[in-house]
Amino acid sequence: MFTRAAYGVACLHAHGIVHRDLKPENILLTKAGMPWVADLGIAHVNPDFVSVGLKTIESERLLNRDYYAPEQRFGKATTVDHRADIYALGCIFYEMLTSIPPVRANAPKLTLISSAFEPFEPIWARMTAWETTQRYQTIEDAMEDLAVTVGWVLASLRGSAGLQHPDIPTMVKLLKSSNETQRQHGIDLATRLGKAALQDLHTMLGHSRRDIRNSVAVALAQIGDSSSIPFLIGGLYGSSNRPSQFRPSVDVAAQSLASFPVEQRLEVLDSLKYPIRPSQIQTILDGIHIKEAYRAAERLRTKGFILTDWAESDLQVFAAIDEERVWPEVKALVGKQENFRLQHIYQHLSHAKKVDLMFDMVEHGVDDAYYYGWLVDTLLVLDCDSEAKAVLIGTLKDKITAHTGKFEKRERLLGKLNSN
Repeated sequence: MFTRAAYGVACLHAHGIVHRDLKPENILLTKAGMPWVADLGIAHVNPDFVSVGLKTIESERLLNRDYYAPEQRFGKATTVDHRADIYALGCIFYEMLTSIPPVRANAPKLTLISSAFEPFEPIWARMTAWETTQRYQTIEDAMEDLAVTVGWVLASLRGSAGLQHPDIPTMVKLLKSSNETQRQHGIDLATRLGKAALQDLHTMLGHSRRDIRNSVAVALAQIGDSSSIPFLIGGLYGSSNRPSQFRPSVDVAAQSLASFPVEQRLEVLDSLKYPIRPSQIQTILDGIHIKEAYRAAERLRTKGFILTDWAESDLQVFAAIDEERVWPEVKALVGKQENFRLQHIYQHLSHAKKVDLMFDMVEHGVDDAYYYGWLVDTLLVLDCDSEAKAVLIGTLKDKITAHTGKFEKRERLLGKLNSN
């Protein structure tokens, strides 16, 4: 890309035109990635190449731009020639390699950023020499040296680790901090780095500390690159080596996956090789159309990939998606005394279904006195009309009173209901 842009400038020079304002913003890219040299607003045209009179006067002031050659910033406009464009291209080349503008105070030499850049150091230094006589005298000469060097560097780096952005170590240090604020700074830095940070972020997603894994997952969600999806799927299982027997606990990984487009989220669930928690499934499916989400959940249930413990039911996933469709299965749990599972499902129901389920549970009663405490607390905060609530309270009082066996909290629960 840089070479093509440079030869575009060389074409201008061949036609007697000096751009004089080369900078990254003035090299535009087509959708196909082809660079175009743009904005010739202050270009100088050699009078020998045109039929009308054009002249640069000594008092013409060129702005003090970052990519301007010394003679542009401190000399006379009449002394600026095509070698000023070579200087600017050298600055752009440095920034493309390092992501750091070379005009930044105390910008490091290329060799200090990476030893792999060492062969480019003399080329960059010559392109940006202070004295025009010390620079390359034509762009073609610079590009010839650059082409040979690039070929040598690529050949020597084949199979070796990729070059690292100079801000990566800082990002890693911040993300590994025990301080939440510092980790947030690491997330912000990772987001700015974008794809340059992905390799290190993917590695850190397997860290033993959950707070670090969570911070990395947030950063990957903000970057939003699809190459992170397999790593985030792995993040659903924490750092266990036996994910099929491990209770996944990294819900942030599920939240990060939920930030990707619908098609990719559905592909995530279809690609799972181990069960995941109901809450993680619900998070990933959040916002997806009911029919597509329900089918995805059914496929997971068929494969046995909805990981529930003794207190949970896969019905909570389906209830969160389409409660009307799964409602008969939910009501059937009342007769089976599946009270703990009903507690988990209850929170995913609409208001109307909560009232309906509460009537069934109160009317049916429970075998274990422990669950009467949950029924009382839930009923007292239930938002329904006064008549329905009075019926529920009266029925529940009768059930508590009639319950046989040891019931240490009977009087306290009855007192709660009487005071309502």
